[in-house]
Amino acid sequence: GYAALALGAGRSKSSDPVDPTAGFEIHRKIGEPVRKGEPLVTLHFDGSALDAKVEEARERVSSAVSISLQKPNVPVLIARRKIGP
Repeated sequence: GYAALALGAGRSKSSDPVDPTAGFEIHRKIGEPVRKGEPLVTLHFDGSALDAKVEEARERVSSAVSISLQKPNVPVLIARRKIGP
């Protein structure tokens, strides 16, 4: 979320503009294999984005990713769902 915010895809305060071209694309899910040289994430931003903000986004995404030879435990996103009253 903070990476997307750095690129301009969100607002820190309500008066901040939002860049509809900014964001990122995640190419792999947790636990999927990846080979050297394959992209994991693509950052999207327009040419007016400040280099410092793009670097901040890159660092945030990089720090959120880890690669291991062991398959990780995939977290359960929805443990249970109550339907009805």
